[in-house]
Amino acid sequence: MQLKYDNEISISIGKSRKELHWKNRDILWSLFLEKLSRTHWTAETLAEYMKADKSRQAEIKDIGGFVGGTLTSGRRKSDSVASRSLVTLDIDFADVCFWDNFTLYYDNAAAVYSTHKHSPEKPRLRLILPLDRPVTPDEYVPIARRIAGTLGIKQFDDSTYEPERLMYWPSSPKDADYYFQYQDGPWLSADEMLATYHNWRDAAEWPVSDRQGEAIRREMKKQADPLEKTGIVGAFCRTYGIHKAIETFLSDVYEACDVDNRYTYKGGSTAAGLIVYDDKFAYSHHGTDPTGGMLCNAFDLVRIHKFGDRDENVVKNGTRIDRYPSFLAMENFCSRDKETRRTLAAEKLQSAGEDFAGIITEDGDDSWLEEMDTDTKGNYPPTPNNIELILKNDPKLKGCFAYNLFDDRKALLKLPPWRGTSDKEPFIRDDDEARLRIYFSKEPWHIESRQKIADGLETICRDNAFHPVKDYLDEQIWDGTPRLDTIFIDYLGAEDTDLNRRLTRLIFTAAVYRVYEPGTKFDQIVVLVGTQGCGKSTILEKMAVKRSWFSSSMPSPDKPEDAAKHLRGKFIIEIGELVGFRKAEVEAIKNFLSKTADDFHAPYGKNDVHRPRQNVFFATTNESQFLRDASGERRYWPIQVAVNPAKYNLWEELTPEIVGQIWAEAVIHYRKRISLKLSEELTKAMESVQEQYKEVDEWQGIIEVYLDWKLPANWASLGRSKERIISDQTTKPTPRVQMSGIGFAWRRY
Repeated sequence: MQLKYDNEISISIGKSRKELHWKNRDILWSLFLEKLSRTHWTAETLAEYMKADKSRQAEIKDIGGFVGGTLTSGRRKSDSVASRSLVTLDIDFADVCFWDNFTLYYDNAAAVYSTHKHSPEKPRLRLILPLDRPVTPDEYVPIARRIAGTLGIKQFDDSTYEPERLMYWPSSPKDADYYFQYQDGPWLSADEMLATYHNWRDAAEWPVSDRQGEAIRREMKKQADPLEKTGIVGAFCRTYGIHKAIETFLSDVYEACDVDNRYTYKGGSTAAGLIVYDDKFAYSHHGTDPTGGMLCNAFDLVRIHKFGDRDENVVKNGTRIDRYPSFLAMENFCSRDKETRRTLAAEKLQSAGEDFAGIITEDGDDSWLEEMDTDTKGNYPPTPNNIELILKNDPKLKGCFAYNLFDDRKALLKLPPWRGTSDKEPFIRDDDEARLRIYFSKEPWHIESRQKIADGLETICRDNAFHPVKDYLDEQIWDGTPRLDTIFIDYLGAEDTDLNRRLTRLIFTAAVYRVYEPGTKFDQIVVLVGTQGCGKSTILEKMAVKRSWFSSSMPSPDKPEDAAKHLRGKFIIEIGELVGFRKAEVEAIKNFLSKTADDFHAPYGKNDVHRPRQNVFFATTNESQFLRDASGERRYWPIQVAVNPAKYNLWEELTPEIVGQIWAEAVIHYRKRISLKLSEELTKAMESVQEQYKEVDEWQGIIEVYLDWKLPANWASLGRSKERIISDQTTKPTPRVQMSGIGFAWRRY
């Protein structure tokens, strides 16, 4: 083919639309026209072709094709077009006299050939024009649109202006008429075409088909309202409209224009090419924009710009969009976005009930929802973070759970939603944990993991640990009036002695020590000795502050695990009538009192328990002889009560306010770090008092008489008789005699 105006053009060719490695080629315009002048005939008729579905039609006509310019990296993408040397336009709605009209408007070099769907009655054509210089992708779009606008833009396909647009080589059904025409002439001046605009970079000046606006509206309807989408896609779109999405995530990609609802793609040289519709969709006319020619909601707009390069190897026609690598990456991105997570959580709460949604923001702060972990579908996985956040912030659970350090148990600070108002049990039971798991499994959380929920509950309880006795003591403020030393003197009629005053001060101060410093060494027991009904137990219960902090019984000390469990949560423990100790072995008694902590293995527990003691012991008795063990009697500090008339009425005048003042005074002594031991002088006085309460053995009198009896001169020659108790062959007393010798000592002669 001989042409007056002939030169080389630059194109990229591929074997099919799925080509992954496009090849750049330079070819004479004349040789290019020769290739276009011949069609490839296919086996089907036009009618058969028109009846085929869209994917089958694409396979039939795909005999390879070209892009009218140079591509970089062998990829046919909007950002891979280096330059264009040809204008290539699809004329899907061509007039029957299209070519004649074209030659009237333009005397430039051009060619036109029919597509696979072409028929004389409904022409479908492709228009090709060589340019006098290579143009950038940004220049290409306004040039192509100007040509279409001049010829009648409604005749052209609305997406044909893409710089990366593929044109198939000619192919035709076996019974079709192939149409090809060309015109020799000067190549179209790119600069003259651009000069037809006031500002060719302003997309607002570009010719646009009315049909394109209708097509966009149809596409918006087809896509449905993004705000009504479910899952994390909908949550993202409800969180971020187009404007907010651009401002938050794509401020380096787009720049706002003076024209409302328009943005300029910063990666190109044209302006105002992105149009925003109702803040729900965006359509880009920028040729180099990765979203050019696509209607995008906020999710897709961000997805394509941030992760679109991950879709390079995706077979677009055979892969669902939600399986695209970019889609999966965007889902993961959204699942980590705090604002999206807040929206998702708030909507889940709303779906759980209107009353619940109203509570969640009653304090105006739902920012914690941003911290919730979500999977790519918008669900909440059973992560430790999620479980702890829910326990801390869910309005029905917030402030419920704590750990009582005094009782060493998980506790309730307020009733959880499954408890009735009459169920006042302050500690967490097994059924509470079961119902908590059920609560997590329902709306809005749908979290199921027995162990993780248990771990989260344990963590939250420990984080909210409190000590009720310590809190009580901290709240008491002493008024300066001494009361502590004379409690038993004033209310039980004990004798007013320095020893009784000191014993009282020490044991109550020891109780304070053991609250603030659990396990403080203190082996002593104050024993209140007096007749039945004089108020011994009553005063101890009052001084314990709460009934639950007092115990008037305990297991035998020879069962340490049972005894240790009984001590839990008790401030003052009364050994009534010394029953517990009387049943125990002497050594067990001493060992039990000497302990500062109890060690045992809890049932079903993984670790051994070490529980420092936080209580003191009192004993009460109406017996006058109760000290049985000479080596252990130092632990018992007897105070005889009901010796004198009481100064105050125990039942009426020892009020909670007075009790608080007594404990406040004890706290003062604790802060002064007073010693919990008796002075040497008071120790001797204590030994004298203890002597009065020792048990007298029935053998003691007999032995005393015997020992006072003077032996006869012939004692050694006498035979052994049943009256002789002690052998002259030993200097050691028998065990029975030794136990009876409480009131005297042995001495070798």
